[in-house]
Amino acid sequence: MGELGLLDPEKWLVYAQARQAIAHDYSGEKADSVLEIIDGFHADARALLARLDARLQDGQAHT
Repeated sequence: MGELGLLDPEKWLVYAQARQAIAHDYSGEKADSVLEIIDGFHADARALLARLDARLQDGQAHT
């Protein structure tokens, strides 16, 4: 999806690594590190959804 201009792959790798780090370890330190990036994840996820919706609508307009 990065090559399509839909997202920044580096950011999404950070989100995936944070998810992986906390999946089986609920320490306060790891939880705090996830909380530090959660707002960015939320904003990026909403932006990705908006871009996907726009592309879907654009594609449907051409059918």
